[in-house]
Amino acid sequence: MNVFMGAYVEVLEVADALLGVDLVIVEDKPASQQAREYCTNRSKRMEVLGPEDSPHDLLDGVEMGLALVASFAHILCNEFIRRAGLILNFHPGVIEMCRGRHPLPCAILARHALMGVTCHVIDSEAVDAGPIVAQVRLPINYAKDYRYNDRRLRSTLPGLTESVLKEYLQTGEVTRSTWKAAPESYFPALSAHDLERVCSARRLMDLFEGAKPA
Repeated sequence: MNVFMGAYVEVLEVADALLGVDLVIVEDKPASQQAREYCTNRSKRMEVLGPEDSPHDLLDGVEMGLALVASFAHILCNEFIRRAGLILNFHPGVIEMCRGRHPLPCAILARHALMGVTCHVIDSEAVDAGPIVAQVRLPINYAKDYRYNDRRLRSTLPGLTESVLKEYLQTGEVTRSTWKAAPESYFPALSAHDLERVCSARRLMDLFEGAKPA
């Protein structure tokens, strides 16, 4: 069984077209709306997780082949990871520089020059720590707003997903590269206030009162 967990419909669409996705698990959040509509329109099996629910309970005893994670808040436990053939996470950040729940907003507040998407293997409970499979990097445009940068970042997802899954289809595996996290690369989840501040800024540079991004 191939499983998709998350909100990025761009990854779901490509995976379903290339491999077929048997089960979609989404969180009960507005960000999941596009993935939910995709499943509804295609009569695809979908489970919606409430605040107290866990993906581990839904898939207890299920033999998984490939599991794709893309914008999903739950941390997978080791028992769950061992039962999957392969778990790939599409992390919306340059993983060496920005790990954690809100990578793009955190990268902006830290004045990073780059944003990115990193596809990596989940092989333990450690957060954003597995081998890198593929990565896209783009400059953050501080003269634009958050939504502009987020759209540019998400526009890379179909091509990245296709490249990774075509290798998986051909070989049954993916290329894995070891990496080392930069110091202070893990960022705790932001507060609702800080998220709103980033998302509502007319220009990202306004967040720094005219200071030039690092």
